[in-house]
Amino acid sequence: MAKVVLKVKGMHCASCSVLIDKLGLTVPGVLSIKTSYGAEKTAIEYDESKTTLEKIDEFINKLGYDIIRPDEAGAHSPEEEEAKDRERIAEAKRRMIASFVLSAPIIVYYMLIHMFNLPHVHSIWGLDLNYIYWILSTPIQFVIAWPFYRNSFTAIRVGSANMDVLVALGTSAAYFYSMIGFLFFNIDHPFWESSAALLSFILLGRYIEVLAKGRASAAIKELLKLEAKEAHIVRDGAEMTVPLD
Repeated sequence: MAKVVLKVKGMHCASCSVLIDKLGLTVPGVLSIKTSYGAEKTAIEYDESKTTLEKIDEFINKLGYDIIRPDEAGAHSPEEEEAKDRERIAEAKRRMIASFVLSAPIIVYYMLIHMFNLPHVHSIWGLDLNYIYWILSTPIQFVIAWPFYRNSFTAIRVGSANMDVLVALGTSAAYFYSMIGFLFFNIDHPFWESSAALLSFILLGRYIEVLAKGRASAAIKELLKLEAKEAHIVRDGAEMTVPLD
């Protein structure tokens, strides 16, 4: 029987750790698995006669995540890991900004309509505004928010669900209802703002979360630098200094 604590990459919400814990136990030979989303680590206890760490890694990889095995731990330098963290933060920021740039006209318009009980402006200079809102919301739904769909497909493929499935299902329902109703049933109020605003604010939350995790990780690394590098021990009655390892 072996016990290991390993780094996990690719988790994007707390339900990811629950998914890994739940489905990880279905791997023959895995006795227990406990994953921490905040620490990005998983503690695995398994029977070496029934399974291997490589098989567990392969299964978790199918879920859309990756564990860093001991033989892979030195594959990337701290500088490379920090560069990857910065790229994740930058990508989250780009998606959030792009989403709000496109959704802002829709959000502001419907906020003013509902807050001040104003009549709907259906067209400007003969152009139906709903077409503009449809054009603005489409790239948010299927390009900027594509990771929600990708992660949903991964979860559904293994017979489970996570927050991304809920987000993709809810926003898709609002989007397609609006599209079909607008094109074929002449509905007066398509729900373009529902899907666009929801995705924009969830992406904002994801960006803040990634940013906070990055800062926390940097703070922990700075604390680890303060760790003692040597230890004083007594062997055969004589005191000596040895590396802490």
